[in-house]
Amino acid sequence: ILGWSHRTPSIVLELLETRGRVSRFLEDSGAHGLRIVILAEHVDEELRKELKSSLGDRWDDRAVVLRFGSPLKLDGLERVAFNDAAAVILPGAGFATALPGVADSEVIKTLASISQAAKKAEQAPLAVAALYNSNRGDVARRAYGGELEVIAADQIVARLMAQCALHRGLWPVYWELFSLNQKNSVYVRELNSEPVSTIEQARLAYPNAVVIGVIPSKARKPILNPPSDMGIESGDELIFIAKHFADCRVAGDVAPTSDAQMPGWHPVASEIESALVLGWSMKVPKVLSELIDYGQDRLRIDVAATTPVDEREIPFNSVIRAQRAGTIRQLEVNFMNPDLLAEIHPETYDAVLMVARPRFGEEANADAATVSAYLTVDTLTTETKRPHVVAEVLEEENEPLFDSDHCDAIVSPMIVSYILSQVALKPELGLVFQELTQSWGTTILFRSPELDTAGTYISFADLSAQAAARGETAIGV
Repeated sequence: ILGWSHRTPSIVLELLETRGRVSRFLEDSGAHGLRIVILAEHVDEELRKELKSSLGDRWDDRAVVLRFGSPLKLDGLERVAFNDAAAVILPGAGFATALPGVADSEVIKTLASISQAAKKAEQAPLAVAALYNSNRGDVARRAYGGELEVIAADQIVARLMAQCALHRGLWPVYWELFSLNQKNSVYVRELNSEPVSTIEQARLAYPNAVVIGVIPSKARKPILNPPSDMGIESGDELIFIAKHFADCRVAGDVAPTSDAQMPGWHPVASEIESALVLGWSMKVPKVLSELIDYGQDRLRIDVAATTPVDEREIPFNSVIRAQRAGTIRQLEVNFMNPDLLAEIHPETYDAVLMVARPRFGEEANADAATVSAYLTVDTLTTETKRPHVVAEVLEEENEPLFDSDHCDAIVSPMIVSYILSQVALKPELGLVFQELTQSWGTTILFRSPELDTAGTYISFADLSAQAAARGETAIGV
């Protein structure tokens, strides 16, 4: 891991806790045990204590090693024996980085240095790099001579915040898929000699997992929610949602689906008409851009912050056009003052979004400001007039401070760290995570059954078959 940021401890923890995927990764790499080496520019006893505290009972000084040095310099890279690594992770900019463009340039420079040095070894390790601006991805790939997966960290968080604001109830689904837990995860497994030749056959052959897509061997681009009659062949990779990798195997016996009459279905309303964004940071324009990309014509967005309006940099033409059209309004107000916030009437909005603000410096201070703003909004609302709140949180220990019934608290460092760590172990997951969060193409939605008789039982297998007949993939209840 090249560099220390607020994501680094979470990356280490997730690598240590991902047992099954790590075992398969080590087997493919010909290694006998996991060893994580972190290169940091400032290594002292305080940093060691921070890492040890973050890892808890997972701390093992034989498996986790800290080294002093800069990833921008060759001697620092050599100090962590980067050429011997099966994978290199570049966690990217820290939370309060004032110039993320400079941070991206440092990541690209490090990739170029590794690539140049690796020429002597004739092979560069797999690299997974977090970039602030996704448009620098092609430059990063140009700089690196080996396999590289680019994760647009802030863009993913912005997408999650926008989707969860627009579709109430979606965050628990993403949290389950994008975090380490005892529930379900996304898996990718190559087809070998399994007796399946179509997606429909695959959906029946794996009863303990949900087939949500395929990565064709010739295209290497994931296709989510593929049609049932799509052909698949040996060498293609199926994408699953499952509790365990072992569930992504063909079962001996497959229960037939029922011929009973199935209920009708109606979409659960998700369209909102108004959203309030509290605070300003360099991530806010990305959130606004994602909200606009969903094309909900009636949506109106207000942005309230203490940052002067003329100092708010907006690099997206879609956001600028929306401002000119009056769809987005920029308000200059100290919303931390309950009296001034009351004048905005947050209770009248369908959704309120709170993005962590770097001007507060450390993560703990930024979370304190977010919690305070959340509680201020909460005091101004009632059960009959209560917006759905989506808040970015930087430290997991603060997540319980938000009422999960009325607020989606997105712990962004954990989500990004999970993606970085899991993509390092299984590179194909990078494109899958990107497809799952984008605002166009395949999306996650909710439907409710129209049941005439209370207590009617319908198996999930039957639900899945009916969804497939509609061109959809049922992933859960």
